[in-house]
Amino acid sequence: VSTQSTGDYSDAKTKIYVYSLKRNKWNEVGKNSGCTEPEPCPRFAHMLVYDSRKKLHYMFGGNPGAGSPIERGTDMDRRLDDFWCLRIKRPAFGDMKRALQFLVRKYKFRDMSLRDPVGALLYLQQHVEEVVDHSNREEEQQFQELVVSVFDNDASRDTYAIRTELFDVLMQYFPESMAQPKDNLTDYVPPV
Repeated sequence: VSTQSTGDYSDAKTKIYVYSLKRNKWNEVGKNSGCTEPEPCPRFAHMLVYDSRKKLHYMFGGNPGAGSPIERGTDMDRRLDDFWCLRIKRPAFGDMKRALQFLVRKYKFRDMSLRDPVGALLYLQQHVEEVVDHSNREEEQQFQELVVSVFDNDASRDTYAIRTELFDVLMQYFPESMAQPKDNLTDYVPPV
């Protein structure tokens, strides 16, 4: 866990990094910029230890960073006495596969609904519904909103926009080194 700051710790933000021995590089895997339970508030001067046997991180105390409700209106020398435990757990392969299938099929449905609304509804019923986690409220709501989108005559929806959006969402699952450059190539070509 790292805290980023300008030196006076007035803008501390919690960031979690993992070091890759293979790539000899630190990668940011999570961050928060405020204090929303059940996450610890941004802080500095805290103690963090890792128990390799139980595969748990333990964090104790520290000084509150800016933006935390604890910090507002208090002395920056105040010490926190909270104790946090973190277990980093990867999702099961089957869960990840199902979630990605839902994502891709959702975008395929949106694309199909532009050209063939009846075929899209059949696809929704036969292929999208089978990969929806109905116990997940957010996913269930996304599924229900797909039906409504068939009747949406939004002119800004087109195949290119839908496929580009899917590509951008999928790129979040890849390391930056494997993704397309974020810069626009035309920015590097001098005007003629």
